[in-house]
Amino acid sequence: PNSPVDVPAINIFTNVVENAVSLELGDWIQHTYLGVWCQQWCKIQYIDEDRYMPRDMSGYFNAPYTGGLKNLKIVMDKATASGDDRLLAAAKIMRAWQVMYLTDLFGDVPYTEALQGFSADGTLYPKYDTQQSIYNALIAELDEANNLLDGTTINFGAGDILYGGDPVLWRKFGNSLKLRLLNRAAGTPWTFTYNMAGTQPDVTTTPGAAALANADQLIAAMLADPAKYPIFESNDDNAALAWPGQPYRNPIYNTLYSRKDQAISETMVDWLNARTDPRIHIYGQPTPNSVTAGDLKYVGFQNGRAITSANFPSISMLGTKIAFTETSPSYVMCYDEVEFIIA
Repeated sequence: PNSPVDVPAINIFTNVVENAVSLELGDWIQHTYLGVWCQQWCKIQYIDEDRYMPRDMSGYFNAPYTGGLKNLKIVMDKATASGDDRLLAAAKIMRAWQVMYLTDLFGDVPYTEALQGFSADGTLYPKYDTQQSIYNALIAELDEANNLLDGTTINFGAGDILYGGDPVLWRKFGNSLKLRLLNRAAGTPWTFTYNMAGTQPDVTTTPGAAALANADQLIAAMLADPAKYPIFESNDDNAALAWPGQPYRNPIYNTLYSRKDQAISETMVDWLNARTDPRIHIYGQPTPNSVTAGDLKYVGFQNGRAITSANFPSISMLGTKIAFTETSPSYVMCYDEVEFIIA
């Protein structure tokens, strides 16, 4: 009974959501690489990655294929066979979300020929698709999901641990994710000056590898027709995975609760302090020394600083809500991002 050879699609979908969110929004990829490279976080022990000396990252290339994307194919095949368009649409949206992380991290990756190992004659050596072609395919897939969910409000199952089986919220998520894709593919057709040290001439940014010439027009068309393309309208629409606690804990907490590798970056703290930003107590903790003195202060640590270990009492660790609360939700996509894209 503990090793079934066949299970309902919705049960597999439960596993997909938990597995994919844990991988992409927690685990080592966030706190060891991406969090420090954007200088929100920094390494205060084992600082190699903070000096752009990464370890083997192949697991983050392989894991989506052997985990979430593999299981999503099973879900989609089962949903197609049973005629469950709502679950099929949710699976398409979830697949687009994870493939987007994969191509944004690695560029060209297997897509059209991937996951053929289910078939006896399927290729085990898939070609690499261009990031541009993958972006176009994901936009088309999100359009398919939007059409599948049009006009339905019938719940498709509590096994959906992201939205509780609500097709209306999944439709909003899919279209909001499409806005993210289009915004990233639109490029930035203007000039501006970066606030950098030293002399810096005007920098003209150009569309990247996934450029889509009509991205701005497609965004405008979506925003002009909210009935056809419903998107997030408030925080009530957020795609956020709630963690109940042990054994299903927030993946950042699950990685860091017994470690002291990370602190908040000096870059981040100085930016927040300079603006008297009220969110600083969320991003970081006051230094232990300032707590003892009764005068709370937030002090970041310099990214890549060549030191074996930081002086822990004098620096700010990561915020408790962000890194040290096992029931904190993982935010897959939020209303504020949609508002930023619209702006």
